[in-house]
Amino acid sequence: AVARQPAGSVRVHPSMNTTLDLIAAWHESPREAARMLMQERALGPALLILLMTIIGMHAGGLLLLGPSAKAAPIVLVAGGTARWIGAIIALAILAAGVHFFAEMLGGAGRATDLFAWFCLASQPFMLLLPVGLIARALPAGGPILFAGAAFVIFLRTVWLQWRGVEELYALPPGRARAAWALPFVAGGGLAGVTVLLGVIALLALAAA
Repeated sequence: AVARQPAGSVRVHPSMNTTLDLIAAWHESPREAARMLMQERALGPALLILLMTIIGMHAGGLLLLGPSAKAAPIVLVAGGTARWIGAIIALAILAAGVHFFAEMLGGAGRATDLFAWFCLASQPFMLLLPVGLIARALPAGGPILFAGAAFVIFLRTVWLQWRGVEELYALPPGRARAAWALPFVAGGGLAGVTVLLGVIALLALAAA
């Protein structure tokens, strides 16, 4: 729950309190963060956290570029906003797919809570900001360090997304991971069938 501000203290907007509470709960106990998402309907704060993550990640990439990023402030705003919107769309599609398969596998939850969780699960990418600072000081191995850190953070984010499916849908680990993976399998299968049909259509036209 959101803490009450004592009399005479600086008033903080409730959404900011919820955002800070979510970040604290996330690092202390993912299960508590899941409970907050289900009770508080904290979609707005989750989107704010995603925005902070995207800005940090984008800034880390700009730091890695060094002097070549001459228009850093403009690129940070424009590029960060574009990535934020792209991340919202991608996570919304993923959440919808995982929600569908999670319910098929016996889970019960809300797609909006799962989407908010996926926004929270992006937090580790904030670490790319300090990684970018370190990589900038290593001209030779900087890009390799940055790419390696990004890959490790990606794996951590995937694990956190699995935990979210477990907690929000009350599924055992195996089913939760299957529900997370099935949208990718279905999407890959659909893409494969589309390509195959396209090839068959082209061969039919060539033979006509």
